[in-house]
Amino acid sequence: MNTERFYLVTTFLHQQFTEHQISQTLQTIITGIQDHINEPARENLQLITQGLDQLKSNIEGSRLVRVPQTWMPIIETVGLRDCVGLMLHTRVKEIIAASQPLVNEAQEEITKIKQVIDNALAAIAQIHTGFEMIHIQKEALEPGTAELSVLLPRDMFDDGWDHFLKEGQLIDRLVKTASDIATSHAETAKIRQISSSDLTLFLIATPPTVLFVVKVVNMILEAYERVLKIRKAKAEAEAAEMPTKVLREFEKEANKTITNAINAFLEKVKKTELKGRTAADRNTLLSHMKDIAERIAMRIDRGMRIEGAAEPPERKETGEGEEAPAEPDEALAIFAEIEDASDKVRYLETAGEPILGLPKPTQEEQPPDENG
Repeated sequence: MNTERFYLVTTFLHQQFTEHQISQTLQTIITGIQDHINEPARENLQLITQGLDQLKSNIEGSRLVRVPQTWMPIIETVGLRDCVGLMLHTRVKEIIAASQPLVNEAQEEITKIKQVIDNALAAIAQIHTGFEMIHIQKEALEPGTAELSVLLPRDMFDDGWDHFLKEGQLIDRLVKTASDIATSHAETAKIRQISSSDLTLFLIATPPTVLFVVKVVNMILEAYERVLKIRKAKAEAEAAEMPTKVLREFEKEANKTITNAINAFLEKVKKTELKGRTAADRNTLLSHMKDIAERIAMRIDRGMRIEGAAEPPERKETGEGEEAPAEPDEALAIFAEIEDASDKVRYLETAGEPILGLPKPTQEEQPPDENG
């Protein structure tokens, strides 16, 4: 696990849970339940309801509802995997709903959740004190730069070096093609960091490239939300021992859903980003991006996650009476767009086996021949 990245993520968690008073709000609910158990009264039920509403409001007002997927391994390590986002509110609400009339078990279960949060935050604070003593700093993007983070589940390539290289070649193709579409110049991303526990690559690319990649991923995720329903239905059909012919229809529908979304997206790209390019360039880039997007979709089905982040350029200090040099609106807009597009990425809960069939590897993805 990358120490600087761990520092960054746990700092975010500590700030968000503390500033939005998640633990204090849980205590309000616990107190209301205890008071109602001791002396059932409408006022106590109102206190519990108000506490639930406040918990939901606090979470929605925080950044805990948009936690990057590539941060989840670290969040799970500190024990807060089930406490981020609205799933926390859902858990507490379900505990109360399942304990009618309210009994001590409901209070105990919610108290355990609060203790998990309190213990995690206390441990994080201690770790941060240690980091400061040995001068470990939170890693952060340099102003004016953008980053792609790519989570590659190890079971996707079985820890095989040749298979890992193939995945790296696909990411390289994605970045090069995206940059060619977005900037008319093919670029190769630079490695910023590698986290080895749940293998995550942090890559630096130009802001327009990162923005286009995030748009591609968001398009796939939007279509994949529909695929998840198909995937769940297929899992239920398998459990019911339905014929293979029926199961294949689920797979065909899932693949069709992704293909249609990619085709519609690329048609828009053809009329916008590629409007001024030659017909030959357009056809080549669209063909490459279609192939790449399909492969990325198949890997998302198997647990890959891709996200973007960007740090806007710093405002230059000016002397008294001097006007600050204005950054080009288009340049600043790109950073705002990356932030907005990245916020739309959602953590996907999957059910059942992967449903999207992987295409055969292209020549670019083949691992190098050992004999050269």
